[in-house]
Amino acid sequence: MKETLPDGPLAATGRGEAPAPDTAVKVSGTPEQGMTVTNTQAGTQKTTVVGGVKHVEASKAPMSMLAEALSRYLDRLVVDMTEIKGNYQVALDISPEESRNAMRAVGAAMPSGAGGATDTASEPGSSVLTGVQQLVLKLEARKMPLEFIVIDHPEKLPTEN
Repeated sequence: MKETLPDGPLAATGRGEAPAPDTAVKVSGTPEQGMTVTNTQAGTQKTTVVGGVKHVEASKAPMSMLAEALSRYLDRLVVDMTEIKGNYQVALDISPEESRNAMRAVGAAMPSGAGGATDTASEPGSSVLTGVQQLVLKLEARKMPLEFIVIDHPEKLPTEN
């Protein structure tokens, strides 16, 4: 991982004010041929798929965002306990089965032919775990308290016709 330098100060417009940055998120490309998304919280994000393997890059991702992204591909919640500040250039390769598992976890519609079974007998999250190790990070399984909301039962309030 390489740390991304903070954005520099905006140049003055000559009227004593900084120009407004272009903050609109922009998407280019297609999922089949690769996509680039700019102006995101993680900087520029690029996704390409070669041989079914998804390669994802982010130009300035904080550790908390990396942990959140890893949770999508692993069978557990990933919590950032590194206390590392700043943003980093991050790249991960994600296997087709991990991509399908992440889509299932969020309830996304599966493309026809994607099926329910995985194509290989690899461990869940194995390509993601390998990618994390290449980033010189370590994931440790721990038990820890988490806050969550429990709904006992829903009540429907009557409405007028």
